[in-house]
Amino acid sequence: IYHYTFGLEFSLDGIPTSSVGEWSLDKRHFMSSYPPKQLAPPPACAGKAARTLHALFNEATAALPDWPTAPAEARGTHGWAQHASV
Repeated sequence: IYHYTFGLEFSLDGIPTSSVGEWSLDKRHFMSSYPPKQLAPPPACAGKAARTLHALFNEATAALPDWPTAPAEARGTHGWAQHASV
């Protein structure tokens, strides 16, 4: 089990943001449904923590053959900035 407390938030240019970013990996986004099986990668110049957590997430879901299908409207790691109240 990998526990992380804070979301990882970046602009699509890889600049860390202090609010919900255009690329966002935050467990709070997935409180009501499972995330997609394969999350989109962080921007190329995002930090090591973002790349590591992204890789661990995708590795874990790939290893679980019965991972539930995410709803069609699931946003994964993109699309949260404009829905910051979610």
